[in-house]
Amino acid sequence: MNNEDWRSGRWSHRLALIVMLIVCPAPQGGHALAAGEDVVAEAPSFKVGDEWHWVGGAYPTYVRVIALQGEGSVVESNLDLWCREGCRYVRDKNGIAVSGTNKKGEPAYVTGLRTLDFPLKIGKEWTQDIDLRLVSDGTIRPFSNRWKIEAFEEVVVKAGTFKAFRMSWYQENRGSYRWNGNATLWWSPEIKAFVKRVVHTTGWGSDWELASFVLK
Repeated sequence: MNNEDWRSGRWSHRLALIVMLIVCPAPQGGHALAAGEDVVAEAPSFKVGDEWHWVGGAYPTYVRVIALQGEGSVVESNLDLWCREGCRYVRDKNGIAVSGTNKKGEPAYVTGLRTLDFPLKIGKEWTQDIDLRLVSDGTIRPFSNRWKIEAFEEVVVKAGTFKAFRMSWYQENRGSYRWNGNATLWWSPEIKAFVKRVVHTTGWGSDWELASFVLK
């Protein structure tokens, strides 16, 4: 992978949201639950003051609910590398950022990426083609994404042990600089957030995990 390829994936360093892949069953010590096939998770509701903190990446990150808006919410977050001092995002009922600005009122780079698509259940797949702005140079590139729920299992992180959906995420940059990446995400209905990420492609950010949270 050349330097441009690495930069093309850098925008989704975090959570991306971000943000991962087709993997072997129960990687990284996950324990599949026998009744997981029957678990269905609807879109969660949030309260002002709900807050999550993650560690393990280039810097500690957070998401904090500061207001409710229709079926969605307004959050403050530094998940985006371009927004280390915090951006404000409007999220829809799926928790997807549909718009965002930094403290100067400039638009946030990463919005619209559909990392969740409720209801969640084992075997569900969804795809999305979306143009995203790169953190590295501000250019817009076309990306294809594919997510799949692989299992419902217990996962251990710094914040505790939680039951979570294990999701694979494959992403491809379809622009002039071809690139693709794979990662795994765990999303917990208990915590209403992603609790862990494991990256399988060099240069697509870092592994991270939930360190603490507050649910009001």
